[in-house]
Formats: sequence, C-alpha cells, structure tokens
Amino acid sequence: MLRPRFSGAALRHALRPAWRLAAVVALAAAASGALAQPDSLAASASGGALRVAVTHSPPFAEQSSDGVWSGLGVELANSVGQTLGRPVLVVGAPADGALAALGGQADLALVVATPEAEGAADPTATFYSARLGIARQSGPRLGEVAERFFSPTFFKIVIGLSLLLFVIGLAMWALERNEEGDDFAEDKTGIWDGFWWSGVTMTTIGYGDTVPTSVGGRSLALLWMLVSMAVTAVLTASLVSALGLKSGGDPKIPDDLKGDRVGVVEGSVAERVLDEARVDARAYPTLAAGLDAVEADSLDAFVDSVPQLRAETGSSSSLTIQTTGVEVERWTLAVAPGDALREPVAQAVLDRVQSPEWRDAVSRHVPSD
Repeated sequence: MLRPRFSGAALRHALRPAWRLAAVVALAAAASGALAQPDSLAASASGGALRVAVTHSPPFAEQSSDGVWSGLGVELANSVGQTLGRPVLVVGAPADGALAALGGQADLALVVATPEAEGAADPTATFYSARLGIARQSGPRLGEVAERFFSPTFFKIVIGLSLLLFVIGLAMWALERNEEGDDFAEDKTGIWDGFWWSGVTMTTIGYGDTVPTSVGGRSLALLWMLVSMAVTAVLTASLVSALGLKSGGDPKIPDDLKGDRVGVVEGSVAERVLDEARVDARAYPTLAAGLDAVEADSLDAFVDSVPQLRAETGSSSSLTIQTTGVEVERWTLAVAPGDALREPVAQAVLDRVQSPEWRDAVSRHVPSD
C-alpha cells in the first residue's frame, strides 16, 4: 500500500487555515471577556472629565478670587479622578444646589449625607465626620458678669445660703450658750457668734476664735464639716451657672445654652439639632452673618459644625470655638440614583481615606483637627 508523502512546505500550507481559525476563536474569546466586565468598571473607564458639583462650604470647598476651587473635598475628588483615570472638572453650584446638578451637569456631588440627600442621591463613602461646635466671645465680659451679680438667680443663691448658715449657727448657739466661756454668749449676740462660726467652718477657714466645747456642740460641728463639703461643691456649680462662667470640658447641649441668645444658619443640620433639644435659636442666612452678630454682642453663642466655624473665624478672630460631642455632619461624594459610578468611587474614597497621606490632607485643610 502506497502512503502519500508531504514536504515541510506542503504541510505548513495545509495547516495554515487551521491556524487562522484558532486565532479568530482566541480573539473572539478575548472580546467576549472584555464585554463581560462589570458595568461599574466600564463606567469608571469611560472617557471624558469627571464633573464634581460643589457649593461654597469651607474648609471642604471654597473658590479663590481667580475662580480656582480648593478644599478637603476638592482634593479628595481629584484623587478619585486620578484613580479612575479621568480628569476632574469642578462645577460650582448655589447653596443646596449640588444635588440638583447630578445626572445632568455633574457626575458627583460634594454633600453632607442627610436623610434628604440620601433620598435624592446615592452617597458613596463618608470621608469626614464633623462635630457640633459653639462660637462665643473669648472669656466672659466684665459688664455681663457684673449684670448677673444682680440677677434673681444670684440673689436666690445668696438668700438660701444665708438661711442655711443661720439655722446651723442658731443650733450651735442653742447647744453652747450655757457652757463656760464667752465663745457663744447667752444673749442675742451669741446668735451672731453661731452664724459666724457656721460660715468660717463651711469655707474651711476655721479661725479658731469661736470653738464649741460641749459634746452636742462638737458633734454638730463634725456633722457640719462633712455636710459643708457637699454644700460648697453645689454652691460653686450654682455660682458658675448663675454668673455665666462656663466650666471646663466639652459643652453640653442644651445645658450650656440655657439663658443664652443662640443663633444658627437657617436650614442647617445645627438648626435641626437645636430644635430637637428644644433650644430657641435665631436663624441667620449665612454663617458669616451669625458670627458677626456674636462679635457685635447681639448673640451669646452661634452653633454650627466645628470645621466650618474654625474656617470662617480664622486664627485672628476674637471668638472661641467649643467642641461638643454631637456628630452632625458626614461629608461624602454622592452620585445619581442607580449610577454605576457609585462602587468604583466608594472604593477610591476608602482607599484615599485609609492612606497615610490623608491625615496630612486633613491637617492642611481643617484647622486644629
């Protein structure tokens, strides 16, 4: 039986159609794999600038005189754009208008994650949580303290304390007036001696010019020494409150705002917090207007988020910013509802916030953070 014999060139020529078919199949498989990528990745890799809508809200976004936007939120948006491989275009929006730009004029919006915002857009990831702050004049004013010395509250404290000292002194005189010695006279002058003794004993001065000698008198003296320590603590707290001298530590809402003329920005988260705490506050159109009112002594305190209060007052202001423990703002980059950008943007935000450079960025933009 004869077998056909092929040369090398003839063999290559015979197999060439098979090679071409294998190449076509491989290219088709590669194309199919590319088309099978997640929609979020395809969206993030699409061309064109990444448009970010922002409003003037230092230190997160503020526009210079030459039209350039900067701030912690703007820096984060630029970082997200670099991660997604897209240039960033910052779009300025009016107050509360960043969300309205989504889907048309902007791809992302720099906003506070309020319930209203979460209903109108899809937040990605929180990059900064801000606490509530109180702006006041630095230190109590002498005229204000003098005025409160003549307030009804102060007089009630003085009268109540005087009555207590009188009762203790009268009891001591009743126990000691028949004892030998002149410390507690039997006549009415001895009542004054008892009043004097109760006062100097409560304040731990103890001059020693009037000393009980009877068993009953010394027992009352020991009891009064113990009780007077609690009385002194309560008296100190009452005087601090009555004279408007704020104690140390984080201020408490509403306790540290009682009796104060308080202001907030109209429609702000701070206004909602004070309303829930039943604090009567006057609404102002802008943060600057409210702080001007504090400096002009038209208000005692102005309440807003700590970063924005510090950014607005600056280092040369006469106002002091007190930080409370109340978290009021969660800043985020939001996308239009159902936008495929949400997942890649959220991941880019988390990567940036967890990076070593983020703390430096926060320190640059948020004063005293």
